[in-house]
Amino acid sequence: MAADPSLVASLRELPAAASGRDPVLPGWLRMAVDQEDGDYATYFGAELYERHGGGPKDAVIAALVADLVFLEAQVLCSDAGDGRQLTRTKAAVQALAGLRDLAPDHGPRGGPIDAVDLSALLSGNLDDAKFGELAGSAAAVVSAAVPAATRHVVDITLLPTTPMHDEQMFLRIIQVFEILYAHLAQDLTRATALLDQGDIDATCAVLAKADGRLRATRTLFRVLTTMPSEAFSVIRDNTDGRSAIQSRSHRRVELLSAPPPATTAPPSREPAPAEAAGPTLQEAFLRREPLLSGPEAHRLTAALRALDGSWTTAKRTHWGITLKIIGSVPGTGGTSGADYLEAKSQVPLFPFLHSATA
Repeated sequence: MAADPSLVASLRELPAAASGRDPVLPGWLRMAVDQEDGDYATYFGAELYERHGGGPKDAVIAALVADLVFLEAQVLCSDAGDGRQLTRTKAAVQALAGLRDLAPDHGPRGGPIDAVDLSALLSGNLDDAKFGELAGSAAAVVSAAVPAATRHVVDITLLPTTPMHDEQMFLRIIQVFEILYAHLAQDLTRATALLDQGDIDATCAVLAKADGRLRATRTLFRVLTTMPSEAFSVIRDNTDGRSAIQSRSHRRVELLSAPPPATTAPPSREPAPAEAAGPTLQEAFLRREPLLSGPEAHRLTAALRALDGSWTTAKRTHWGITLKIIGSVPGTGGTSGADYLEAKSQVPLFPFLHSATA
């Protein structure tokens, strides 16, 4: 936000000419020159992650979590003795330790994710400097196993609006969640197709993996809880128009799960429901239900309930953290903040499960 206006004006003229030389550069430039017309997509780099992720989404998640740990470990090493920073770095390491659940398809079993020994870090018997050193080394091992193109996109999408380290953490967490939501949308689409084909085992397996991803986000929320309210206040003041309610991938998860309530109108900055066409998983279940045996219906309903519960828990956790950090003041992008999230947290992923007859 402090970039010289003349530099920004010059950069705005480059994307069209640059596209033939470097396919990534135009998307990066749209992130870099969004000071006046930026939105949530340009804030976290949606275009770059959608078009140039450089590999499977789980590899992107692994690279982002590894970079989060590396950033926090660097700060801890340079500022040993800061209790808040140690707490944050430990939470980030917990996220790295849970990467097999958060990104289960990244690499074979026994690969770099499983090979990193975090036992010394998780034991709690290290001084701050040693903890930071070992955390950074573990993150480097995981990052080195990620495709170079993926690491490149991760590197160039750390473009916060302030020089605050807290915003670097905030941006990395947002990016992990966005890639995760895109993954969940793919899982829901696949589960719907498998259910329509009558493959109950495969459908339940896809839902179980999606549920595992969501449950693993608790470590990411722990990192967010270390954000001081005064730091978020500065971030909020510099991110006008970049509200997370604009998240298309989050909205797509909901729209692929069940039809939206006919009477619910989204806020003006939230994507319209029409953007996610296609059958929903709830509709597929209701079509298939008369053909299911008792055990099949029980297993499938249990899988849907588990995913529904994890989704609702994640939203309620988000609401609780927001309430703690910003209270009743507006959130990023001028939204109603915690009040808006409280209302959203009460909306289930599969409403039919909560009906009187379910």
